[in-house]
Amino acid sequence: MAVRVRSDAVMAAVTRVLSTTMRRYVHDPVVLEDLCHEGLARVLAAADHLDDDVLPAYATVVAQNLVRSHARTERNRQAKHDRAAATAAATVPPPDEAWSRTDPTEAAAMRTALAQLLASDRDLLTAIDVGEQSVGDIADRHGAREGTVRVRVLRARARLRTRYLVALRRVDLPTDRCLVVLDALSAGDRTRQRDLHVDEHLDDCETCASLAESLVSRRRPALLVIFAPVIAWWRWLHRSPGPAAASTAVVAAGLGLVAVLVVSGASTPPPPSALATTTTATTTATTATTATTSVTSAGAAATPTPAGLRTPTQVLLPVPAGLAASVGEPITATSVPVLEVVGDESFWVGTSDTDRLLVTLVGGTESAPTIGAGQTVSFTGTLTAVDAALVAQLGIDESEGAGLLLAQGVAIAVAEDTVTSAG
Repeated sequence: MAVRVRSDAVMAAVTRVLSTTMRRYVHDPVVLEDLCHEGLARVLAAADHLDDDVLPAYATVVAQNLVRSHARTERNRQAKHDRAAATAAATVPPPDEAWSRTDPTEAAAMRTALAQLLASDRDLLTAIDVGEQSVGDIADRHGAREGTVRVRVLRARARLRTRYLVALRRVDLPTDRCLVVLDALSAGDRTRQRDLHVDEHLDDCETCASLAESLVSRRRPALLVIFAPVIAWWRWLHRSPGPAAASTAVVAAGLGLVAVLVVSGASTPPPPSALATTTTATTTATTATTATTSVTSAGAAATPTPAGLRTPTQVLLPVPAGLAASVGEPITATSVPVLEVVGDESFWVGTSDTDRLLVTLVGGTESAPTIGAGQTVSFTGTLTAVDAALVAQLGIDESEGAGLLLAQGVAIAVAEDTVTSAG
């Protein structure tokens, strides 16, 4: 079917109607321009079915509908923001109560760790985790690439975890090389570990060997839970107008910047005796579970695969740092929770907004009809690299976790016919 060509006069009239109608209600020039473009696109989509003298009237209706839709969206956004602010204000405890929830030993260890960090690392973590600044803002301010800033954040958090663990265990490291080796383990930097011959060092150094396990399983969010009230209180003061905001600097100094603990998961390690006890108890429980399963299944000899997400060499939930070094490794998922479906063929799996990985389906149809949030899924796949081009191709925006996906630099590619779901 031939496309009807409209005269310049008709199109000018349509554009004028859209602009004039919307300008009465929309005063932000950027929003106004976006709405005008959207309105023009809608008018042109229907133009083949309308006469020239009807198009301006139709443009008026389109403009009014777009303005109403925009106003409704803004009202909903503001209401959501107001509810969140009211909830935060109602749940933030007084400073004394917040501190009463913090173990003094852990707080002292964190202060020591922060004091030992380079000032640049400490400032970066404070800006990200307490000031809630985005990686993009920091990159623009320093004239650096976002990827460079993300790497700096990961390394700074790894160094903080190491120093926290050393302070908490009250360990005296026997050599200067020990701290460098432990930092490489904490960051999950396999290239650095090979260069430093970490395996040989752990064989020779009992002190580092005793700390290595806790650093490798560093992503458990125990400290985030412990210090969450302090972080929330500090941020509430930071946002509040009037005297509270004026006292922010004093409060931050008094806290000793402990609130920076939202460092994605330094964890409180148990003493070696507790580790041994836990291991024994776990082994006993596993044996009992296996025996029960065998009886229930009329003598089946196979032990059920434990729930979780893993490669042949490591567990992926909680999500470890440095996963980009594992690109290409096979992934096995067993009864992993689906947190959110995004895009057409991708969804997040994990245990929280920070401990999650993106799954992308290949070789099939859209995932949304069969997989939904709240279900559990099992599958096999491959860890693949992610860049900005792939994020754009998947159609994932910032509200759906694009920033986290780029920071992780990996996703799990899964053939759709390998996915089974429950729930």
